[in-house]
Amino acid sequence: MLNEGRKLKLIELCRSMIKTYSVTGSEKEIADFCAKSMKVLGYDDAWINEQGSVIGFIKGTGEGRSILMDGHIDTVEVTNAAKWTYDPIGACMDNGKIYGRGAADMKGALSAMIMAAAFFAEDHRPKGDVYVTGTSMEEVAEGRTLSTILESILPDLVLIGEASSLKLNIGQRGRGEIAVETYGK
Repeated sequence: MLNEGRKLKLIELCRSMIKTYSVTGSEKEIADFCAKSMKVLGYDDAWINEQGSVIGFIKGTGEGRSILMDGHIDTVEVTNAAKWTYDPIGACMDNGKIYGRGAADMKGALSAMIMAAAFFAEDHRPKGDVYVTGTSMEEVAEGRTLSTILESILPDLVLIGEASSLKLNIGQRGRGEIAVETYGK
């Protein structure tokens, strides 16, 4: 249940994440911050893997399926901060909204997943194991670092928190990358 105290904790986590530098290739600070936050929130474990992604773990009772909730921790660079209405790393709140680089893509969703798992475990132990991951390098290599996590954890269900206007979407229908080389005039 999201009471006023929990709502304030969620807002603070989200704002702190927005204020933490996390451009693709420089995610160490945000990964460390997320792992530390998960441990403080009561996760059974939290670590950073060899690709620089953070993985939080809450042990279930063994009676249910495992779930992995994922969001990426990297953002694209702010190219012209003067064009922003609000400071891109200020995490300004205005009229109930939080503004800043990564607020929608995807520090807002990731902070919500981190807190949701912690609040759920605080209220009643989950039946299945719960993982919350903050994957690195998504902006330049979508899915590559998540695939290594999925291979090692093998969750039964995966929830990805990308913005979708509150509509459920199919996460991945498949993807092909083709390189074409031609010669001639």
